[in-house]
Amino acid sequence: MKGYLLGTWAWVDYLEGGDSAQEVNDILESDERCFTSVQSLAELSDLFHQDRLKIDMKWESLQQFIKVKKTDSLKVTEEIAENAGKIKAEEREEKPDFGLADAVILATARKHDLNLLSGDPHLTDKKTAKKI
Repeated sequence: MKGYLLGTWAWVDYLEGGDSAQEVNDILESDERCFTSVQSLAELSDLFHQDRLKIDMKWESLQQFIKVKKTDSLKVTEEIAENAGKIKAEEREEKPDFGLADAVILATARKHDLNLLSGDPHLTDKKTAKKI
């Protein structure tokens, strides 16, 4: 693995000072390369603008904070989008509520050979995931 992809769940737990915040911080402060999918940025924006993120920060400050924490954003390419559709269809056989956003994040981690850092139960049973 080349580093970590921080899933939306990891960011939320870290930003809100949850149970795994220190573990996420340790990874961010390590020499490991860290990334964030633009899908997670969209989900964070959604949570923020619905006032469901328990942080005292403006959206622009949050975006800058994510960049300062040395995470590069990874775009959703056509290949990732296609693979995400396949992943969602496969996962829905066992998890009827498996969403497209989770599939995009998982496809991104797989494409870039990254450990997916998440506590999301839809994702933590995957080979590429590191449960926090």
